[in-house]
Amino acid sequence: ATALAEQRQLLSSLAPRAGAPGVGRLPHGADYFGLLIDRQFGGRDAAAIHRRVMAKARDVAAEADELLARLGYAGKTTGERFRAAFRDPRFLYADSESGRDRAVADMNRWLGRARGRLPRLFDSLPPECINVAVRRMTKAEEAAKKSGYRVLPSPDGAPGSYFVDLSDIRRRPDWSLASVVHHELLPGHMVQMPLDTRARPHALRTEYTAGFSEGWAIYAEQLMARQGAFDGNDRARLGFLHWMMFRLGRSAIDTGIHAERWSAREA
Repeated sequence: ATALAEQRQLLSSLAPRAGAPGVGRLPHGADYFGLLIDRQFGGRDAAAIHRRVMAKARDVAAEADELLARLGYAGKTTGERFRAAFRDPRFLYADSESGRDRAVADMNRWLGRARGRLPRLFDSLPPECINVAVRRMTKAEEAAKKSGYRVLPSPDGAPGSYFVDLSDIRRRPDWSLASVVHHELLPGHMVQMPLDTRARPHALRTEYTAGFSEGWAIYAEQLMARQGAFDGNDRARLGFLHWMMFRLGRSAIDTGIHAERWSAREA
């Protein structure tokens, strides 16, 4: 606590002199950001990556707008229409023990459907990848608003778990959770991480391919979409598009601030 208080005091004293955000404004900042991108993403052309992200975001937003209109949500912008969808009480869980239990049960039902699709997607997988489930956090963890976390399955039969963060459950409509299952469990991190563990990668390989882990999980969401997991379920498809916009937004802000010299307001 003392060290954190000292950090806070130092950062507060530096803030008035910090100027606009972005490493691109610092000496050699563009080169530094290029090295970071090369390490985590591959390739140093931040401007090209930014253009790619923005183009993809426009495509996803266009599909989301069409879907939001079909579902009856109004608003001047994509963001306003998404907010209306997120506030629709018909699809919100109760802020109670039973509401959280229901959310976990819904996710496990979706996980069961994902498990059934795996043989069509992969020639073979280690058996522990299948031995996973969604579980609730402890009440203490929920009260502390702990982020979602995983316990990996092991080859000796110990099950794997994804402990979903449901402390602010009224911000997690039921249609937003299907894609979470594909990202965090199957065929996302609970396929990728056990395979990583079996491969026993060198520490440097893990350090210098940080983008692979999240890249796989996002690919897993897209793979399930292409395989028809959301067919006939417009709301689950909307959840998938929401999470794509969420991740594209992160990328756009990162490259926008550090490579395009966006202001915090523009971001």
